Parts: sequence; structure tokens; C-alpha cells
Amino acid sequence: MISGPVRAKRYGGDNAEERTERRRLALIDAALAVSAEESRKRLTVDRVCQRAKLSKRYFYESFADVDALTEAVFEHVAAGVIDALSTGDADHTDVAAFVHTTTGAFVHYLTDDPRRARALFGELLMTEASNTVRAWAMQRIAAQVIARAREVHHIEPTDPLITTTAAMLIGGAGQAIIGWLDGNISGGRDLLIDNLARLILITGNGAAATARTDAPQLQLPRRSKTRTDGGMFEADPIDVARDRYLRKGLGKPDLFLAMSSVLRLHRRMTADLDQALRPLKLTTTSYMLLITVRFSDDEAMSLVELSRALIVHPATVTLLVDQLEKLGLIERRPSPRDRRATLATLTDKGRTELSRATDALERLSFGLPGTDPAGAYEIVEALRTVRVAAGDTPDK
Repeated sequence: MISGPVRAKRYGGDNAEERTERRRLALIDAALAVSAEESRKRLTVDRVCQRAKLSKRYFYESFADVDALTEAVFEHVAAGVIDALSTGDADHTDVAAFVHTTTGAFVHYLTDDPRRARALFGELLMTEASNTVRAWAMQRIAAQVIARAREVHHIEPTDPLITTTAAMLIGGAGQAIIGWLDGNISGGRDLLIDNLARLILITGNGAAATARTDAPQLQLPRRSKTRTDGGMFEADPIDVARDRYLRKGLGKPDLFLAMSSVLRLHRRMTADLDQALRPLKLTTTSYMLLITVRFSDDEAMSLVELSRALIVHPATVTLLVDQLEKLGLIERRPSPRDRRATLATLTDKGRTELSRATDALERLSFGLPGTDPAGAYEIVEALRTVRVAAGDTPDK
């Protein structure tokens, strides 16, 4: 009888899960290639499989149909852009250097493989379904730009001017990159980066200054309160939203205000937690991945399990595990229970850094300042009903 753990079979150095992911990425690359070379032809399973040199069964192993593949293409490219935009230290005193570094990473990512730029900003994969997914991808990128703008300029991320500026900068920079790729903008890539960085810096600084100047004018004083020092509290943005919702005759605002409150807290909490974790080269999501692995009985979880636990796409988990593996915090190993699965396990360094990160977040009250244990319990219980109704339940 054979004893000991069952080792996943490896072919060419990869186990089953790694081979599946490699085939999935090959199909994404093939979709980009087919779209670039046959822009006027409709993307089909046959064309993609022929280009990837894979049979159809491997296509349906990862994707339900061409629309699902298209969604994965945009998610893959958008994830790369967001990773590039995460480059640079926003707390650095030299804002110009930060903008130049971030712009450079953005341009390099999109021009190292021009198909990425043409997918997001050009005419690749132009279908009704892809346009919806492209818009979603651009919203994700815009959210990252806004988050970084808040770090640099210390401004309210939901200010309409900042949201508009982010959309304009992303779209404008994207079209400039397309123009450069098409030869309509002269000069080398370094010059393109220099010029874009200058324009982004000028526009961003101007928008931030205007937002600060206009901010008091955008607030309504409905529930302002007098402080003991004789001053006034600024109007609560949720109260402002309630007034405007009712004033516009949009109906009962209660659920809208509850949603807005949760979203506003989430944005502020994530920004504060990310800032606290940045010295450890972690983000809120990577911290949650580490502590989720720590919670498991043997401190090891498959990438599929992590995707479900964190409620994020498998591609995002793969990207996070890659980053944490480079930092020496996570190791991959075959699952002794499933030959097709790869486990992410904590290293000794991972446990140490996780402890440091938890200490840092505890000092920040985990992004819930002014909340005592009783208040924390009330938050958990109040949200439990909503989470369960929304489908956040244990897997059956």
C-alpha cells in the first residue's frame, strides 16, 4: 500500500490547476491576436482555439462562450493597468516624480503589447457585449485613478469634478497612446511619457485646487450643528444626499442612503487601510488573502477556495498570489487531496508580516475609528441580515 500524501501529477513542471490557468491565459492571448489580425471578422470559438492551438474542450474548460472570454480579456487587461497604476509612493513629497513614475508604468504596460491599448481604447473586440464590459473595465481603472488622486491631493474622492477629471485623463491618455502607436504623434516613448505626465500633473493639480475651493459651496447646511467653540460642523454628505433625493422627487431615499453610507465607508476604510499597509507592500485585499489562509486549519488553501472566500475573480487571486510569492510571504505546493489543485501556504516570513500588518490595522481600529466592542458587534449583526439576503452564505 502506498502511504503518505498524494502528490499532484506534474507535466512540464505544472500541475493540473497551473496547466488550466496557462491554457486560459493562452486563450485570452489568442483572442487579442485574432481580434488584432482579423478586426473585421467576428470572434469565434474556432478561430480562438485554432490560434491558441487548443481543442474546444479546453476552451469550455475555462469559458462558457465567447462573451465570457471577451469579459476575461478586458478583466485581464484592466487588472494589468490597475497594477501599473499602483506603482509609486503617493506619500512622496515629490508629486511630479510620482506622477511621472505612474504614467510611465501605465504607458509601458499598454505599449509593450499594443493589443492591450487597442482593446481598451481602440477598435479591438468591438461588439455590443464587449462595449459593456469595456465600460466596466474603464470604471475600475477610473476608481484606481481617483483613489490615488485622493492620496496625493487629500481631497474628497466622490467630488464630481475629480470623477470627471479621472475619466478625461484616462480617455485622453489612452487616445494619445493610440495616436502614438499609429504614428500620428511623433517622438519616442520616453517623450510621450514626459508629455503625458506634464499634462496629467497640470490637470490634476488644477482640478484638486478647484475642488477644494468649491467644496463648501457644494454642501447644504440642513443638519449643521453648533460646536462648543462656537463654530459649525459641516453638513453630513448623507444628509445632503437625502435632501437632494427628496428635492428631485426620486421617491423614498432610505435604501439609497443606506447603500451610499456603506459605499462611502468602504471607500474611506479601504483607502486608510491601504495607506497603513503600504509600508509592508500589502493592500487590503492581499492582507485579507493572507489572513484567510491563516484562518484555515492547516494554513493552506487552494486558489479556487480563496477566490470563493474573498469573493473575487480567480484571475485576481492568481495575481495576488504571484505578488505575495515574490515577497516571500506565500508558497505554492500541490494539494495532497486533489491532484488538480495548487495550494497557497503561508511562509514563516508571511506569518511575521501578517502579524505586523494586523498590529498596524489594530492601531487604526481596522478602519472603524470611534467604534467600541459593543458598537462593532452591532455593526456585524446589522450587516449580517443584509449579507445573507444578498447571498453571502457558506458554500453548500
